[in-house]
Amino acid sequence: MAPLSATPFAACDQTSGRVSSLALVRYKTNDYSVPVAFGHRDVWIRAYVDQVVIGCGGEIIARHARSYGREDMIFDPIHYRHIPYSEEKERKLAMGAFEEGAPHVVLLAFKGEVPVGLAACSVGEYHTGTDVRIASIQNISVSRSVRSALGGGRVALGLMQAIHRWAKAQEAQEVALHGTSGVGLQRRHKLAVRVGYEFTGGNYVRLFNE
Repeated sequence: MAPLSATPFAACDQTSGRVSSLALVRYKTNDYSVPVAFGHRDVWIRAYVDQVVIGCGGEIIARHARSYGREDMIFDPIHYRHIPYSEEKERKLAMGAFEEGAPHVVLLAFKGEVPVGLAACSVGEYHTGTDVRIASIQNISVSRSVRSALGGGRVALGLMQAIHRWAKAQEAQEVALHGTSGVGLQRRHKLAVRVGYEFTGGNYVRLFNE
């Protein structure tokens, strides 16, 4: 019988990932935050029964309670505090997004100091037409911590209203809300109808195997 290894066995699922521009790492169907300094870096992921550990090189950069939901966002606000804060710079950036024709915007919703929602939107001409500007909402996500409560609907509604104000400032003629995840379709449809959207079709997705 071979002797037991002196190295403890890690009872976890080990995989790799890449940090997004929003300092998020996707594991399974959920997004976990990491410090903003690691944006666009390759990372390793160890998913235990109760937690998800994310590292870069030989350094552990984030630990989160593991979520078994779908399309959840698990944030640690400390990860975003490394961005030096300037009230004047924040004002200029906000005004620039509304006044300088910025084609993309990312909005965060906070409950106190904790981020609980995120929306990403872009604006441009329709790809087969001209003189028609369309704002496209690529993503609206609400944290699981508030999603099941009444506050989750208010967070999503507030994000959509903010996007509408931004889209009008960009002189968009319409806003398109894309639903490609297949998760929470009934909730998404109910919210969209509530704020004046019309259902015009569906989405088809093809995945390419690596």
